[in-house]
Amino acid sequence: MKFATLQALVLIEELGSIRATAQRMNLTQPALTAAIQQLEGELQAPLLVRSKQGVRFTHFGTAFLKHAKL
Repeated sequence: MKFATLQALVLIEELGSIRATAQRMNLTQPALTAAIQQLEGELQAPLLVRSKQGVRFTHFGTAFLKHAKL
């Protein structure tokens, strides 16, 4: 688990977008998506639900985000 990925999750909540978060963090969107998928694999649970309408946190993702903000 990398601190930068936790920071990204907080920014995704704030900005509401993986693409906008990647731009803010000077990353490519695929690189950020891969980092999030790696974290989801480590946790063995999805954090985000991605759709054409955007991204939202799962129930687990919302609970995890509270801890990431600490």
